[in-house]
Amino acid sequence: MHRIIDLNLIMNKILATSVLIISYGLSQQDHYITGTVTDKENNPLVGANLNLKGTYLGSTTDELGNYMINVDETGKYNLLVSYIGYRSQEIEVYISEYEDIRDDILTNSFSDKLGIGDENTPDMDQTMLKAPFHKNINFTLEQDALETEQIVVSASKKKEKLIDAPITIAAVSEQSIRRNVGGDLGSVLKNVKGLDIYQVGNGRTAINARGFMSAFNSRFVSLIDGANYMEPTFSVAYGNTLPVFNEDIERIEIVYGPSSVLYGPNAHNGLMNVITKHPRDSEGMNYVVSSGSSNYFSQRLRYAKAYNRVGFKINMSMNRYSDWENPRVFGQDYNMDNTILSIDSSEVVIYYGNIEDDVPDSFNDSNDDGEWQYGEKMTVLNSDLERASNQYKIASMVYFNFLGNNELSFGHEYNFQHGYMPFDSGLNFIDYTVGSMWAKYSANNLFARLHWMRSSGTKYWNSDIVYNAMLRNSLNLESAIERSKIDNYVKTDVLGGDIQYNFDVSNVEFVSGFDFSIYRPNSDRNFLDDRGLDPRLNMPSFSSTMYLDTNSVGNDIEIDEYGTYLQMTLNPIEKLKFVGAVRLDKHSYFEHTISPRIALQWSKWRTGNLRLSYNRAFQTPSIFNLHGLQYFSGIQTGTYLPAIYNPSAFQYIILNMYDPRVQEQINNGEVITDDIIWFPINTVFYGNKDGFQIDGGKEIPPLGIETVDGIDFGFKNVFSNKLLLDVVVFYSRYENFISPLR
Repeated sequence: MHRIIDLNLIMNKILATSVLIISYGLSQQDHYITGTVTDKENNPLVGANLNLKGTYLGSTTDELGNYMINVDETGKYNLLVSYIGYRSQEIEVYISEYEDIRDDILTNSFSDKLGIGDENTPDMDQTMLKAPFHKNINFTLEQDALETEQIVVSASKKKEKLIDAPITIAAVSEQSIRRNVGGDLGSVLKNVKGLDIYQVGNGRTAINARGFMSAFNSRFVSLIDGANYMEPTFSVAYGNTLPVFNEDIERIEIVYGPSSVLYGPNAHNGLMNVITKHPRDSEGMNYVVSSGSSNYFSQRLRYAKAYNRVGFKINMSMNRYSDWENPRVFGQDYNMDNTILSIDSSEVVIYYGNIEDDVPDSFNDSNDDGEWQYGEKMTVLNSDLERASNQYKIASMVYFNFLGNNELSFGHEYNFQHGYMPFDSGLNFIDYTVGSMWAKYSANNLFARLHWMRSSGTKYWNSDIVYNAMLRNSLNLESAIERSKIDNYVKTDVLGGDIQYNFDVSNVEFVSGFDFSIYRPNSDRNFLDDRGLDPRLNMPSFSSTMYLDTNSVGNDIEIDEYGTYLQMTLNPIEKLKFVGAVRLDKHSYFEHTISPRIALQWSKWRTGNLRLSYNRAFQTPSIFNLHGLQYFSGIQTGTYLPAIYNPSAFQYIILNMYDPRVQEQINNGEVITDDIIWFPINTVFYGNKDGFQIDGGKEIPPLGIETVDGIDFGFKNVFSNKLLLDVVVFYSRYENFISPLR
């Protein structure tokens, strides 16, 4: 019996088996999306961000513009590509299990691949791409020179386009930041319209908006990813003292005008929010070395790595430089003749009488000729010791993604700063460190954070105190500093937290939140009027008749602030947006404070709007304003006044020892030198929490909360993508104004 072998049947079975094996293999393989991102000239865009909206999946392009996104689950995704300075693009893709893979995936619909479509049947899936994985999903981006597509979050505490924000806001893109080679934020922000940049020194910049600018400014809040990083004792921030790194900044957002309704105390004239890069969107390493004049040298390192659901980043920097070579003259009219003489023409002061036992340490008889010699003027800020400035920073972050879009992240920052900062009482040379740790949880509509920060002043000396000691006591700079400096003068711990929940009700968007700050400063009475020994006990005794209690005085300082807010956004009619918000705050020392916001925006144009807003904000006095206690003994500084007791007036009278009439009285014996007492001039800066009484019985009220009411009118529109017209008119009214030093 002969069997007839059907070769066609065998081949069909083999082919069917192969198809099943291949299909099974395809069903088991990883799903991914790859492609390139270029500009219109076909140049690769390095570092472009791609992400699948609503997920934590994404990637960035390499030096050739290539990207790859690994996808865990099948389903429909919206792939968004964005690059600073270019218009974003979005495409819908579908990751399936068994669909065929074609090179022409961008030009063929899903129905075509299944063979079920015809020319008379409309294709509903024309724009959706379906396959187990997608190759050659390429994008060509067009430039957006005015960056109107940029997304911001600081105006309303939610994502919105810059052009759609209901209040006045500006954004500095990563592209602009990259053009700056220094480590100072001030040089990045100096060209931002409406922003005041106060160059405190070489590499030190104070930032403000809407007036009342000073180096010691506490009306403008500095945030990093929405967290407050102001120095807690003084409520100030300099651009270079924040723990941020240029290579780690995604963008900087500037909000103008009163903003307490969402950000609480001291967001008074506005705020700066530095948005840093997330590791999943910015993998890789950056190492930057730069140098320049004034002994400037900087090293900065950033490294980020992201895995499937875990990632981390670390930043480190070191900056060293000498401050501006800008010597200034320091002097005082010690002989009270209304003339300050230079050291080259130092005066000879002759003291008539027995001087063996009565010469105070305030002047030195350097040549033992019985005459006190001194100069009234000297040049300062010309030494390496005074001009040196050093900064060391490190910051790290790690995140864990779980249960879809839930993320838990942790971070730490450390910043050391050495240099001087200008205060109203002179230049203060300080060494201080700021350390912080935080934890954040974020989901689609929920955000929560805990943030702990410690600011430690490890060394402090005041310029005028030291320079006085140099003039009065013929000391060199190092000796005067050693005699006048205060070690470990203050330490302030702050525990802060905030929680925010966004929700919609009947097409009305709500943003709700609660935040708090707990301040616990401690100076052992070296810098604040907290609990500790009287600072005079640390000075040499200047009066045998004065009695000082050796026990601790004062009380521990405990300050709590907390607030809650609610904001709603609705569109009552087409193209009209209404924003209303209110916030309630409570401070340990003050009554409840209410901050409202009302804003109307008419978006008549696709690339612009017309807006009107009213905001109220408040500033609480800083810890130093309330509890400052800087005590400088005259013996410490070498500052004395001669006095003689007047029995008829029952008080001491100050003598001008260099007045010829007084000298004649001494020569005639009318004034006995043994009766002259040299009083050290003690200088005290004291906080004004409770108010006090000055000479003459005048009552000085305690410091209160400063408020500001601001009205903004703005017009913004882009014409032909080549011209941006941005007009802002504002009016601000302040009450209970707080000066830096009062």
